[in-house]
Amino acid sequence: YSFDSDSHVNPTDQNLPVFSQPNTARRQYSTLQVSAIVSPTLLNSFRFADNRTNQLTDTDHNVPIGPELSFVPGQEMGIIQVGSGQLQGGSRAIQRLGQNQDNPRAMVYNLFQWGDDLTWVKGSHTVKTGVNIERIRDNSTESQVQRGVYNFNNLATLLAGTPSVFEAQGVGLNQYRGHRQTAFHLYVQ
Repeated sequence: YSFDSDSHVNPTDQNLPVFSQPNTARRQYSTLQVSAIVSPTLLNSFRFADNRTNQLTDTDHNVPIGPELSFVPGQEMGIIQVGSGQLQGGSRAIQRLGQNQDNPRAMVYNLFQWGDDLTWVKGSHTVKTGVNIERIRDNSTESQVQRGVYNFNNLATLLAGTPSVFEAQGVGLNQYRGHRQTAFHLYVQ
C-alpha cells in the first residue's frame, strides 16, 4: 500500500487579489498477490489491486464577501464579465471578477484489478494462461456556472446595471457524472 497527498493554492487570473483556487489531491495504491504451488508442475498466482485518485478544486475568498453579493440563492458570489472576451488583443476589455465558473469540481477515479495466472511446466515446455479483470469507476462533478455569470456588453451597461445575459445552472440540476467500464482479458502463451 502506498499513498501520496498534495495541496496547493493558485491565485486566480484576476487583477484583484480577491479569490484564490485551492487544489487538494490524494492518490492511493494497494496490491495483494498470493501464489500457491498446486503440484510440482503447476503454479497458481492470484492478485488484486486498487488504485484511487481523488482531486478537489474550489474557489476561496481572500476577503470577506457577504451573501448579499450572491447571484444564486444559497451559493457564493459568481462571475461578472464585461466585453465579449474576443476583442482585438484576445482578452476582455475589463478583467472578469469572481469565481472560476467551473468550480467547485471533484474528480474521483477508482480502478480495481483482479488477475489469476496458472503456469504449467513439463520438461523444457511452459504453458501460462490467465485472466485479468479491470473495473473502472470514474466519478466527476464540474459545476458549470453553478454560482451564476452576469455578462455585460461594455462598461456603460455594467454601470447601468443592465446585463446582456445571465447564465446559471438550473435549480436542482446535478453536474455529477459517473462513468463505468469493465474489461475482461484472457490469455494463453
